[in-house]
Amino acid sequence: MRRRPHLAVAVLALLGAPLGAQQRDSVAARITQAEIDSIDALLDSVLPPARVRHRLSLQGIGRQYDVGTTRVTEIASPITYSATGTRWRLRLAGAPLRYEAPGRRLDGTTPISGRFDWRLRPGDTLTVLVQSASRPAQLDSLDALAIGAAGTSTLDLLAFGLALPAQAAVRGAFAFPTGDVVLNVRLAVEQQRQPTVTTRDVFYRGTTVRGGLGVWGYSGRTRLGAGLEVARSWADSLGGRNLFPGGGIFTLDALLETPVGDEGLLNLSGFYSRPFDNVRNDQPNRLIPIGDFAGVFGTLSLPAGPVILLPSAQLLRESSSATVRQGGPIAVTTSNFSGQGWSLGGSLAVELPIGGGLSLTPEVGALVGRISQTFTTAVQRRGRPPVGRAQTIGERSTGAWAALELAIRF
Repeated sequence: MRRRPHLAVAVLALLGAPLGAQQRDSVAARITQAEIDSIDALLDSVLPPARVRHRLSLQGIGRQYDVGTTRVTEIASPITYSATGTRWRLRLAGAPLRYEAPGRRLDGTTPISGRFDWRLRPGDTLTVLVQSASRPAQLDSLDALAIGAAGTSTLDLLAFGLALPAQAAVRGAFAFPTGDVVLNVRLAVEQQRQPTVTTRDVFYRGTTVRGGLGVWGYSGRTRLGAGLEVARSWADSLGGRNLFPGGGIFTLDALLETPVGDEGLLNLSGFYSRPFDNVRNDQPNRLIPIGDFAGVFGTLSLPAGPVILLPSAQLLRESSSATVRQGGPIAVTTSNFSGQGWSLGGSLAVELPIGGGLSLTPEVGALVGRISQTFTTAVQRRGRPPVGRAQTIGERSTGAWAALELAIRF
């Protein structure tokens, strides 16, 4: 297996995938106000006489990223089915994938999830979510190194969703109108199944409790919103093999939706997340980077006759650091890691109606970015001054992807 020559890169490569899973969880697992509104709009579109509406989506995605001299590729086939009634929606999803890094290939499946949304009343939604473990559910050191070869959460990879145990969750969102403003309260309890005793790596969060507040309103035809969520998890270290660093995370998010022209719609959203209490005292030999993660997303929907143009753009930035001390009364070795990364990407999708409830949506996209890392070690022996060394590197990241979705509505 070809390895990168810098120790700092190897450390981040080993741990980049679990870090990505944790940071993306802070965004993807929340019930945001925009999501609640989209569920309400979907349910309101089911007019009497009531009937269940179905949608099946078959998608193929190919991604390729270059980080310095390392190239990773991913081919995935997400499958999504949804059924929508007058007050409920059921959604099933999963994605077989193949991931390749230098000298290593993984064939697996992201967690197969089932989600049921029940609208108690407009703005109030109760959600039950269950999902299986990913396949593989655990990673050996070479698997983790291969997934982490991308080295940053600013790159979009379904492989970041591997090494996850089974999970069940109950979530609720409740709206409280106050004049021209709506206050939104979000609560959730999630439980992951504890993996069996293993010598492999896994990302296990145990029990997670979430709570959030949001507010939104209109300024003319433009909708504005913002929210804050705090999540706290409790999980066993699994003998030091758990790659979840413990603690919790708080997240700020904001959104803006405004019409463009007669039928177009511009959606802008952003988030900022920061972990807290993420230093485990039962994993003294794990160098797990933790830090801030932020992003801005923009999507434009432009109908052009029967065709809908969907250009989008995103800017992501993360920073992370970690410290571990090893040794005894004679000598102590302190290792420090810090890293930063950013990426700027854009894509264009075109939804093409075929007829008979069928639509075809091709998409292409590309991104550029950069990753910089610093790794230092210092050895302190009794009665002697510390001796240390440092390595700092910076690498450019580029990538491209293409996707094709076939959607069937019936």
